[in-house]
Formats: sequence, C-alpha cells, structure tokens
Amino acid sequence: MFELDKELKELFGIYEKSPYELYLVGGCVRDYLMGIAPKDYDLTSNALVNESKELLLKHHFRVLETGIKHGTITALKNNQSYEITTFRIEKGHIKHRKPKELVFSARLTDDLKRRDFSMNAIAYSPTKGLIDPFKGQSAIKNQMIECVGEARLRFFEDALRILRALRFSATLGFKIAPSTKRAIFACKDLLKHLSKERLQNELNKFLMGKNAYEVAKEYQEILELVTQEKIENLGFLKNASFNLELRLLGFFKHQKSLENLRYPKKICVLFLKAKECHKAFLNIHNKTELKFLLKNYDLEPFNLALDFYALKNPKRALKIKSLLKEISNANEPFKKEHLALKGGTLQNLGYQRQQIGEILNACLNLVIAHPKNNSLEWLIKWVKDHYLLNDAINLSPIGKKITNGKT
Repeated sequence: MFELDKELKELFGIYEKSPYELYLVGGCVRDYLMGIAPKDYDLTSNALVNESKELLLKHHFRVLETGIKHGTITALKNNQSYEITTFRIEKGHIKHRKPKELVFSARLTDDLKRRDFSMNAIAYSPTKGLIDPFKGQSAIKNQMIECVGEARLRFFEDALRILRALRFSATLGFKIAPSTKRAIFACKDLLKHLSKERLQNELNKFLMGKNAYEVAKEYQEILELVTQEKIENLGFLKNASFNLELRLLGFFKHQKSLENLRYPKKICVLFLKAKECHKAFLNIHNKTELKFLLKNYDLEPFNLALDFYALKNPKRALKIKSLLKEISNANEPFKKEHLALKGGTLQNLGYQRQQIGEILNACLNLVIAHPKNNSLEWLIKWVKDHYLLNDAINLSPIGKKITNGKT
C-alpha cells in the first residue's frame, strides 16, 4: 500500500535501530490511503530535536533547524527533504491561531489528538502499520470531514480550520459531518481574528476545488465573512476552467475586497481591468468598436474578461473571438506600437516631445477606423496638415481633434 522512496526507507531504518519511534503523519498518510501520490512528507517522532539531529548526522543526512522552537527539523538527502517534528501537546491559543505553549510528549496519541480532522490524524510506520485512534480510515472511506474530538474546541484553538474544512470539501469532494458543520456556523465569527493573508491563501485553494460550487452554495454565509461582500454569482463555478484569476473575477464584485485580503497589486489591477472590459463587451458589434476597446486594454485582461463572458454568453463571445481573429489575420492596428509612424520620426520632423503623445493618439484613432491609412507617407502628410510645429494646435477645418477615427 505504501511505496516509500529509498531515502524514506533509510530514514525509517535509522529510527527503527535507535531507541526512538518515527511515523508518517497527516496529509501524506491520507493521500496514500486515497491512492494519491503525496506532494510532501511530514513525520513525527518521540525523539527531541537534538536527539533526531544527532542521529541523522551520524547517518550522513543533512539537517536544517527549520523550527527548533516548535520541535521541527528538516532531514535532507539526495535532493529529498523530510520534516520531522517531536510529538507535542498544544496548550492555550493566541487569537484562535497560535498555541501559547508547546509541550513535547512521549506518546503518539497526544500528537494525533491535537490535529484538525480525523482523516489527518492517522500515523504510519512500515513496522507498526497504521495507527488510527480517531477512525480516520473510516472517515476517508465514507468521504467525511469530521473534527478530532469536540469540533468547537478545535475551531476555537485554530479558526483557520473552519476554512480548511471547506477547502478539503471542495478539493476532495468529501461532505462535512453534521456535528462539524454545526460548529462551523457556531464559530464563524472567529474568522475575524485571522490574518488577511491566511484567509486569502485558503480561499484560493478553495476556489480551485472541483466541488467549489456545491460547497460555496452550502456555506455562502461563511465565505461572505471572508470576502466582506455579498456573493451574488456562484453558478459560474460549475463551468469555469481551473484558472484562479478567472474564478476570482467571477467570485468578487469589487477590487477593494481583493485589496482587503492582501492580494498582490498585479492581481488587483488585472481584476479591475477585466471587469471594465467585461462590461464593454455589450457595446461591441464590429471590428472597429473592438479595436477601440483593444486600444485601451492589454490582451491579458481582455482575454480573461472574454473567457468569463463566454460562460454566460457563449454565442456573443464566439462572435467577438471571430472579430479578433479577423483583426489579427489582417494585421489591423489598434495600439500605438502598430502605427507606421513612430515618435522618433515626429521628433526628427521638429515636433516637441509634449506634442507627440497627442499626435500619435490622433493617428491611432484614425487608422483604427481606416486601417488602409496606416502608412508612413500618408500619416506624415496628415500630421503636417493638422498640427503646427512647436504646439499641438489642431488645424482641422472644423476645429475638432480626432475622436474615434472621426474628424
């Protein structure tokens, strides 16, 4: 059942020949039991960190002191790394997240009973097999997420477990046990004690879950405490591709909510531009209108908005994609860099730097409406006819500047 790599087997062999115990624990055991290859391995031992460190160094493992205060070291060999943490008991918690005190223990059960859910409270060693005092195997078999012991106490200790329950339900497709569900709603206000970064991290993982729609529908009230806004559109999650930016675009209404959860500035700007672009699609009926939209937006927010638009308006989105393909195939200009006339040429002609941006913008509006006019000779003549040197006075006969390709 458990196919361990060479270094992990060696690690177990070292501890088995010593006075100490060593077990795989947590998510890696759960994944093994579900037939999923673990992404990483957490191990637990009754050896204190100094004892583990001394033992490992004797057997040519490198050791990193990654969390000495928490009883954790990392063993490294052949580009493989394994976190080993001493059995421990947590006493008291600060702001429903961090334990006030850690007490190291000699008993495996003490370590397992402090964990969040029964499916994550199973230990394994090659010689002793599975140690499962909290019926985690049964929970996995029944696809059930249930807290170890009293659910309200588990959430009081660490409020992030509330979102972890939702995330596991979304990603694994497991149901949340009735007693755990009741505790989630009873303890929901504890979420306000968590850092925005931790909330964001769990929300991202949740949104990428295959069952995110079903769980979001059932626990919308909890998620709204995280987003700090009313969630009005969940249906898109049923068909949205597993692209985080796309799912954020549908899940949130306001850029400020993303900023409040400390999303990177790049994500917030992309979100805002894509929202604007999405609204503008209603007014797109031909290539010229589409090119004027493309003039103002980069392709990244445009494509993101179009992918989201396609979820509800597949025919209209297909029409816009067809227009975009026509523009691309014909090599029609819609950005200043597409102009045959460049700023350097205007400088050589004697135009001042402060004039050039305005002139190029006017030229771009013109060639968006009339792509044939995008030639250097034609544009130079047009500029000379419409702009005096050393100022940006528009000399068109009707005294109007170029707007959307019209004079």
